Amino acid sequence: MKQAITPTDIKPGTVYWILSYLGYVLLPFAGELTLWLLVCFAAIAVWRVLILRLGWYQPGSLARAAMAILMFFIVYKTQGGVFGRDAGLALLIVMTSLKLLELRNRRDAIICTLLGFLLILGSFLFSQSLLLALYSFFGVAIGFACLYQVNFDGPIAIKKRFQLSFQLIVISLPLMLALYFLFPRLPVGLFALPGASGATTGLSEDMSPGSINSLSQSDKPAFHAAFLNTQQVNGPFYWRAIILWQFDGRTWHRQTPRFRPNIDEAASGNTLNYEIIMQQDARWIPSLRTAITGPSGSRLLPGMIYRWPRHQTSRRRYRLTSITDYRNSDLYRAEYRASLQLPVTSPRVKQLANSWHQQYQNKSDIVKAALRYFRQQEFYYTLKPPLLGGDPVDEFLFERRQGFCEHFASAFVVLMRQAGIPARVVTGFLGAEYNATGGFYTVRQSDAHAWAEVWLSESGWTRVDPTQAVAPERIEYGMDAFRRMRQQGYETGQQSEQQIKTLLQLGFFNRTFFALRQQWDIINVSWYRWTVGFDTSRQKQFLESFNLNWSRWITHALGLLGTITLTTALAMLLLFRNPKKRSSALRSYDRFCQLFKRRGLPRYESEGPLTYGQRLCARFPHLATDIDQFLSPYILHHYGDKQADISSLNKLIKKLRVGLRQKR
Repeated sequence: MKQAITPTDIKPGTVYWILSYLGYVLLPFAGELTLWLLVCFAAIAVWRVLILRLGWYQPGSLARAAMAILMFFIVYKTQGGVFGRDAGLALLIVMTSLKLLELRNRRDAIICTLLGFLLILGSFLFSQSLLLALYSFFGVAIGFACLYQVNFDGPIAIKKRFQLSFQLIVISLPLMLALYFLFPRLPVGLFALPGASGATTGLSEDMSPGSINSLSQSDKPAFHAAFLNTQQVNGPFYWRAIILWQFDGRTWHRQTPRFRPNIDEAASGNTLNYEIIMQQDARWIPSLRTAITGPSGSRLLPGMIYRWPRHQTSRRRYRLTSITDYRNSDLYRAEYRASLQLPVTSPRVKQLANSWHQQYQNKSDIVKAALRYFRQQEFYYTLKPPLLGGDPVDEFLFERRQGFCEHFASAFVVLMRQAGIPARVVTGFLGAEYNATGGFYTVRQSDAHAWAEVWLSESGWTRVDPTQAVAPERIEYGMDAFRRMRQQGYETGQQSEQQIKTLLQLGFFNRTFFALRQQWDIINVSWYRWTVGFDTSRQKQFLESFNLNWSRWITHALGLLGTITLTTALAMLLLFRNPKKRSSALRSYDRFCQLFKRRGLPRYESEGPLTYGQRLCARFPHLATDIDQFLSPYILHHYGDKQADISSLNKLIKKLRVGLRQKR
């Protein structure tokens, strides 16, 4: 059996293990928090290595305290406070880094390793993906290997350390699974903490030239959707997420008009029931057509879209119901004003819109005229639009005529409002990739899109996509196909449907990649359904599938938990109640042992006062007389004559402390 090491200076190999382990667990924060935090850790880790290898200066307690105050101030300034997810994790990272500078003994090493476990838990505040879970699993294994390195003296092969680590993990799996499936769930998930609004990705609540184009290069999934009851749904899939009402001449804003939308009870049409699994935290909720029911806790906004009151980091799986043919009975006054708001527009924009207004009496004819204008004036849909000046709408319509979907949607809505037609910009996603094996659709960041909705008396709010007038291939075949067409040098509108289908046929490697990506999507969806989405309702369904009454099970589980807690508290109370009071001689001896322990020479548990004193005298020969003067009366009093004089013990401890300082 290996002999446990004493809490003396740890070996250099242990320090290297801890540095490597902490570096491993900090890697997931690289894309989430500011880079200086990782630079700070790397600099302190290098400093700690130089202390070991070259004997560099190791800061004392005052220097470390000053560094901690400085780091606290930097975190406060860079994070805008010390509360919230980002600020709290930043503080944890810098304090863990500073702890490396006082890494001297086994206790410090154990604390650093446990801080690593806490950092692993903190990484799940940003993402609960399967990849991060697998990465963290190996992080836990490395952490246990570090603990073995810290707590055992003598050589242990790396393979043996990891065998012991994985054995410990396997032993804990049954308890972990039992707690996961059976322990009562809270309505709010473990990772639904405040202060996470700064890490959102994807659609923005404002739209300016280039804001959606930046998403078109990312193939990361935005969300998955599954239609319930084996419904057959025909495209195109326009996922409405955000409605933009206010325009300042360059940027569209979400500023919503103040009125409470009501769902028309006379609404008709087919209903769509579907489930959404989000892959990112966001306040917007994507929905098809007109959503008439949304997830519990969400708010219905003007425009018939749902939105969370705050960012959701755990509730990413929910159901919605939409209606295909929904027509509002009339416009609210606030809605009417908001959908006609315009800043000062250029004379050319006014002239173009007014010419349509004077030429056509029917508003639907004005809409057709605008689409015809985009189609006939050689507008060009490009993934790399040129930069626009101070009046982007005028410059886009009459000079550049090159843009992405946000350019077309913005210009179209401005023209409609100028012509007296209520209109608004809608941002969301267009398209969906069907996974036949998994039975769900995947919508990717590259599917981000912007279009317009206009109010027509005969049909209510009507979707109009001006991009379709310029690049119909983008609408019909999706962004991925459109990008492949452009990469091969083909322009829009120049090929027949059969030519496009032939062009878009995948080669062997592309087919293999596509199949692997779909399989990975299936794994991800299953992971989110059974982990992130395993909430109270899901647990209830799981227990009822085994004929277990959910409410009765929860009552029993809470009762069992309370009984275990009370029993443990009572046992601890009885165990530590009225401890035997230590004598004055024992308290002095404890101080004596603590004094030399801080000098790197602790007393072994099996070591008596005489043996310990001999070892101390050999190490500190200049204090041999004082050590003997302390131990002689202590031994006499503790083991023999209780009347022996021990009044000088405390004075001798002070004398020994002075002698140790002089020796240093």
